[in-house]
Amino acid sequence: MFVRLFFVGCFLKIDRVKRVYLFLIIPAIVVSMMLIFLWSKHDEEREISERISQHIKIVNISNNISGFVKWAEGHLFMSLMFNNMQDRDKFYEKIENLNVYVAELHHFNLNVNDSHTAQQIKISIDKMIEQGNVVLNSYDLHKNKKNIFSSPEFTKQLNLFHYLSDDIRELGVDLVRSSSKSIEKDKKLIEKEMTLKNKFLMLFAFLVNLFLFIISYQYGKLNSSRVRTNVLCELSYSDSLTGVGNRRKFDEEFEKQWKLSQRTGIEFYLLIIDIDYFKSFNDYYGHTEGDRCLKKVAHLLKNMVSRQTDTVCRYGGEEFAIIMSETTNIMEVAEKCRKGIERLKIANNDSKVSKYLTVSVGAGEVLGDIELSYIDGVKKVDTALYLAKRQGRNQTVRV
Repeated sequence: MFVRLFFVGCFLKIDRVKRVYLFLIIPAIVVSMMLIFLWSKHDEEREISERISQHIKIVNISNNISGFVKWAEGHLFMSLMFNNMQDRDKFYEKIENLNVYVAELHHFNLNVNDSHTAQQIKISIDKMIEQGNVVLNSYDLHKNKKNIFSSPEFTKQLNLFHYLSDDIRELGVDLVRSSSKSIEKDKKLIEKEMTLKNKFLMLFAFLVNLFLFIISYQYGKLNSSRVRTNVLCELSYSDSLTGVGNRRKFDEEFEKQWKLSQRTGIEFYLLIIDIDYFKSFNDYYGHTEGDRCLKKVAHLLKNMVSRQTDTVCRYGGEEFAIIMSETTNIMEVAEKCRKGIERLKIANNDSKVSKYLTVSVGAGEVLGDIELSYIDGVKKVDTALYLAKRQGRNQTVRV
């Protein structure tokens, strides 16, 4: 009987010890699992943030490619019009820059569609280079002929070159659009992950008094990660130098206005503003002064529009765009911008039209057409800008 009581007492004591350890071990296991879960989610957030950063870089590179294609095309036409060897050299310089940016694209971990688009850009650039050489060689052979620019064969070669450059810009827009969709998708994914982790913390908070400091620290990291993600997403819509909207912001806002115009049949308005001889300004005063100049121009343009629905964006390197849902006089706004920049009296001694910085402006109404894409609406106003530059710059042309 005594032996029996002894063993019962031993088992009860052991059972009590087991229960004590059980109350210690279970919370420790739960907290350990929670920490492992949180750490794995933190890694996922970091990967998503890195993807967002990569897509922002792809957007910027795509915009640069579009800008350099436009510059290369402009230098080629200037070389043909004035037989200027400097413009011919600048044409090849821009081509070299294009190849550098395309090479950078292939360093990213692109998905199948983006990789295919990047490869198409590379092929189109090679074709554009080849066609540019064809145009230049043809011009060198027949430049003494007075009617070379009216020659059907030469016009066909120029049109093909222009088509290839347009194709590269459209591919760049496709890449920007694809990256923008990826950013939005990753943003939703990271918000979902953070929401899940917040719920997980709330569920197990009452079990982790001993590990309260660790949990608070992890929760702080979650909020910090959310702020960082929101900042990254805001940066993806803003031009880092000037503070106005970037090309991605322009594309989304213009497409939104285009679709609204398709539904309502009400037109909206677009200004494309190009700084005259900005490349010469950069070469003469240096890139630091060039950046200051872009900031001043952007600040003035932002102050020129008053409605909250008006959008000012940096369209390209030295190009800006203003989208307005309504206005009383588009030419009045365009001239107000042009004269305002001229009144800044930013010295530009290397300009061929004025001793101060000037701009050329393309202006026009845009009406959404179901049979066309919004890119066609941009081309319409871009043509007006081209005419303004061709007719001597420092002026506004309306279409």
